[in-house]
Amino acid sequence: MDIIFLRELKIDTIVGIYEWERRMPQTVIFDLEMGTDIAKAAASDNIDDTLNYKAVAKRIIGFVGDSEFQLVDPNRVRRRMAETDPEQGRRSAWITRCWHYHRARHANLNEYRSPD
Repeated sequence: MDIIFLRELKIDTIVGIYEWERRMPQTVIFDLEMGTDIAKAAASDNIDDTLNYKAVAKRIIGFVGDSEFQLVDPNRVRRRMAETDPEQGRRSAWITRCWHYHRARHANLNEYRSPD
């Protein structure tokens, strides 16, 4: 099994518990690890034989960007994606980490990791 890493996928969305946090979008950042077999693509040199990570990223960007969250963690995002689109929910299992910065506090970093 090969792994394709996509690091620091940045998406603006509404995040927060308090009204003042939810007044403007905040940037949420995701790391993804996508397990796949790239042997066929390596042999054929054909893009259609490999994992289309651009399409996966676009679907995650669309889903998260159009959603609103009180709390953001990889498990919550995976569950919400699976509820709306089972195929995307399965793919989103590749999300290994996400974090966001509180705009009001600039230096405060919230980071959430998926359990191993």
